[in-house]
Amino acid sequence: MEVCGRRAGFNELICDQIWPAGQPRPPRSKFNIELLLACGVVGYGLIAFFLGLVGRLG
Repeated sequence: MEVCGRRAGFNELICDQIWPAGQPRPPRSKFNIELLLACGVVGYGLIAFFLGLVGRLG
């Protein structure tokens, strides 16, 4: 197995990809779950803010 990642602390590894040895490195996924979750939280906050504003004015 070949591993691509980064070092975390003294003896830990944050693994990004694993693939069979001798095979070409697979392309990275274009789907970023962290970005999707962050956008969802921000979007929810904006919707809640605007609905609260509308409720206060109405």
